[in-house]
Amino acid sequence: MLCFLPTDVIQYRNFFAFAIVFWALSNFLLSNKKGGDFWYALSVLIATTIHTSCLFYLLMILAKHKLSKSAFIVFMVLKIVKIRI
Repeated sequence: MLCFLPTDVIQYRNFFAFAIVFWALSNFLLSNKKGGDFWYALSVLIATTIHTSCLFYLLMILAKHKLSKSAFIVFMVLKIVKIRI
C-alpha cells in the first residue's frame, strides 16, 4: 500500500485537530456562555480543516441540548475514548 504521508504526520494532524476540539469543548460547550454553541461549532469547523474526522464532534451540540447534564458528560467521555454507543 502506498502511503504519501508518514504515520507520524497523520497522528500529529489528529492530535492538533482534537486539541482544538477539546479546548472548544471545555471553554464554550460545557460553559453556559452566551453564543457558546456558535463558537464551539466554529472551532470544530476550524479543526476540521486540519483533520476531517473532527466534523463528527458537531454532534456534541445536539447531545448537549437533548441529554441531561450527566448523560452528556458520559456521552462526551465515551466519544473521546472512541467507544461506540
